Amino acid sequence: MNTGLQTQLTHLLERGCQDGAFQFAMLFTDQGLPLAQAGEADDGQMSVVSVLAQDILGRARTDLGLVTVDEVTVRDTRSGIRLVLRPISGWDDGELLLLVGVPGTKTWRRVTSLMTRELQEKLEALSA
Repeated sequence: MNTGLQTQLTHLLERGCQDGAFQFAMLFTDQGLPLAQAGEADDGQMSVVSVLAQDILGRARTDLGLVTVDEVTVRDTRSGIRLVLRPISGWDDGELLLLVGVPGTKTWRRVTSLMTRELQEKLEALSA
């Protein structure tokens, strides 16, 4: 990936973290390759979280037959953190996965929808 695109993706994630008051935002491929991240994220922890997120999404699709999943959330009631995973189609015959950490009782859907839409537009511009 070229550094200009990576910089654009990082800025988009930083803006999303700020707008949504997210702890972190991460974008990775469906193969687990991190493309960009923003916020307070531990690299080692993020790789574990990305594998977990992929597993949850894959199981929802295969085990439950939920083929067009647009969001998966997991919430820890003790810490209050909610992990939100949003798949984005159109990346090299696969998809990108947007993962955000939402603290406490913060809302996320509006901001993650905007982030997803902007990422999709960037992908479409690349393939045009």
